[in-house]
Amino acid sequence: MRGIPRKGIVAGVRFDRAAMVPILLLLAGVWACSRTPERVPLAEVGTFRIQASEPFLKTGLELLPERYYLFRHVGGKVCLQGDRRCTPPRGSDLPGEEAWGLQVMVQGQPVAVRDGTVLTVDQAEELVFYVPEGEEITYGEDKLPLYQDNTGFWDIRVENFSSAPQPEWTQGVSLTSYTSGGYCDPGLLPILKRIQAMGANAVQFVMVFETDSKSIYPVDYSPRDFCLMQATQAARRLGLEVGWNLHVDPPENGWRGELAPPDHKTFFDAYREFAVFYAQMAQDNDVAFFIPATEMVSLTRTEEDRNRWLSIFLELHSHFFGPITYGADRVELPVLDADFWNSCCDQIGLTAWYSLTSDPHPTAMELDPAWAKQISVLERYAESAQQRILLVEAGYRAIEGCATEPADYLRQIRPDELCQVESFKALLKAFPESRRQLFSGLLIWETTAPGEKLTDYSPLDKVTESVIRQAWTRAR
Repeated sequence: MRGIPRKGIVAGVRFDRAAMVPILLLLAGVWACSRTPERVPLAEVGTFRIQASEPFLKTGLELLPERYYLFRHVGGKVCLQGDRRCTPPRGSDLPGEEAWGLQVMVQGQPVAVRDGTVLTVDQAEELVFYVPEGEEITYGEDKLPLYQDNTGFWDIRVENFSSAPQPEWTQGVSLTSYTSGGYCDPGLLPILKRIQAMGANAVQFVMVFETDSKSIYPVDYSPRDFCLMQATQAARRLGLEVGWNLHVDPPENGWRGELAPPDHKTFFDAYREFAVFYAQMAQDNDVAFFIPATEMVSLTRTEEDRNRWLSIFLELHSHFFGPITYGADRVELPVLDADFWNSCCDQIGLTAWYSLTSDPHPTAMELDPAWAKQISVLERYAESAQQRILLVEAGYRAIEGCATEPADYLRQIRPDELCQVESFKALLKAFPESRRQLFSGLLIWETTAPGEKLTDYSPLDKVTESVIRQAWTRAR
């Protein structure tokens, strides 16, 4: 996706890394064989029973900093008195933040938890479950009082991890900021909560930079690093996984896929220093996944340039220990083979800007066959590479013909929210959690930081927000 660019880190040339590429690629193979297996919990802290009719449960368990606590729903059933509807409290019928109706008190603030929520704390404190008695939730088309005279209980298992456990399925939203202080705005927390209420388990912060082919630098309207770190911690306190995605564009809002540096070695040396800086910052801030480059179409065409990327990715893995991937444009897939993905990345990244129809007013049913065709191709690609695919960008503008050229953010045409709704219905149907054998998740493009005008891609304050919530909370 084309974005608004960003100011700077100037790279210095220290030695000829190009000569080291064969050695580095050999080391990459050794490193891949010795990589840490899937993270396992240090211990199951315990299983707690929370009664629906009681506002608090003090567990006596002390939560410790630098630990990650995973909440799992292992049993229970809550009945809403007066309505006599009962539901296993796992979010299939109760959308939004109150999918369980349960919260945990963190630094005196209630944080909603649902199956798969991961929390970490800044200072030691007791684990306290909180039932917000008397609040109303939406149940179907009705609003019902929550927990006043209700019966039932939750059985919640808590596990303790030394590093952030990764969800088997990522469903999240890209939250962009095109002002220097957007991520520092106090209004960011309510937006993060709305993303969480849609059923998301992740948020992706996209940082857009600019390059003159010799150095990489932010521009004046780019988010400050301090604000990025602050936003990351705010999202993590809500239990959201956080991803960082770096975009590097040519000047004057050009597209990174058309970069043509006169000296590729100088450019890649600059990119190495830039990416290592943010990889280390991502590690220091407990970022869950890192995408150091996206849609570099013109710079993956030759074997020499692909080897340069592999050299950079290898170095990044020594600074950031979570999943790393490259966000490929769909036109790059023919040249990025299994050897490339298995040498550089933990999963295949793909920006899913597929043209699905020429109809300006498509229905979800009409889009289903187009997605089925694309998925068939992608599944064969994932199987050949023996890696799962993460859709790092996918979305639609609320305009006529939104599914025709969804990546074209400049096209001037009549608004049409229905096109966005129907396109998202098809997208969410095409990529449900049940596809996690060959796909690892979906990151929706985009919503923006507070104080910035929402782009017409944003699902917030539109029917699309409800469509996503229904699809994602039903799956939890």
